[in-house]
Amino acid sequence: MPSSNHFTAGDIPSLTGLTALVTGGNGGIGLETVKQLSLHGAKVYMASRSPEKGEKAIKELKEQNAGKELDLHFVRVDLSDLQSVRDGAREVASKEQKLDILVCNAGLMACPYELTKDGVETQFQTNYLGHFVLSEELLPLLEAGHKARATQDASSIPASRIVLLSSIAHKMISSNPFQSPKFSDLSTVNRKLGLIEQSATWMRYSQAKLCAILHARQINARYAAKGVHAIAVHPGVIDSELWKYTPGRSVLKKYVLQPVEDGALSPLYGATSPEVEKEGSWDVYRAEFGQKSSQTKLSQDDKLGEQLWNLSVKLMEEKTK
Repeated sequence: MPSSNHFTAGDIPSLTGLTALVTGGNGGIGLETVKQLSLHGAKVYMASRSPEKGEKAIKELKEQNAGKELDLHFVRVDLSDLQSVRDGAREVASKEQKLDILVCNAGLMACPYELTKDGVETQFQTNYLGHFVLSEELLPLLEAGHKARATQDASSIPASRIVLLSSIAHKMISSNPFQSPKFSDLSTVNRKLGLIEQSATWMRYSQAKLCAILHARQINARYAAKGVHAIAVHPGVIDSELWKYTPGRSVLKKYVLQPVEDGALSPLYGATSPEVEKEGSWDVYRAEFGQKSSQTKLSQDDKLGEQLWNLSVKLMEEKTK
């Protein structure tokens, strides 16, 4: 349960004049994130794989909030196809001069072992690598957002923000004594991480969510001086399509899973709360409702993070044009 003073949607400041992009924005936590950013004045790009589902979600949001001027736009981004990610980012860059908030929300959880068309393990690419490519492609816009806001004395978010959806499950991989995370080459990423698929699929998910935290630390080390900061968040155990590969979902929904409105609060905290600016450090990991949470030693291993970064750059260069 959250503390009595936890972050709520009512704590979101005015976002008028800001532009945001949310991946996986047509459903679940992503849709609620899009909704709240838009209701608080931001222009929001809903990035997802299906134009049909995206446009439908936008239409429904506008109908549900009739009388309010929601500035919503769709852009196609398929995280399992790195060229699609780059193309989507370039489409946004052709229309916008700046970007203030990037929420890397889309993902898969505990799905069967499979390689994408790029030859990369599905959970690693969808949860992490696709977002790496997206954030790198959008970096010039994020830098421009910071410069534009630097002229505004009352800006609530001086730094452009990248919010990376991690999970408390990032801790699971630390308990695997046989196959610790390695990112020296593609073969290390594509390991099954276990002999029993039912447990290995969770280890692959854990590894991908560990990557989100390592990614946030690398962004802060490399781009903070340019006014671009990142934060990794755990949304909670939320009722969403992430559970579609998990047996007993109906039981979990009844007794365990939280609503998406709660799940969106940690990414919304990371994206909008002025409190983040006061902490003095962006190397933070937040749990439900924006509350502080512990990390593992692996998630703070900057040598591992640098290895991950270097491999990601290599894969981006090889798989896109």
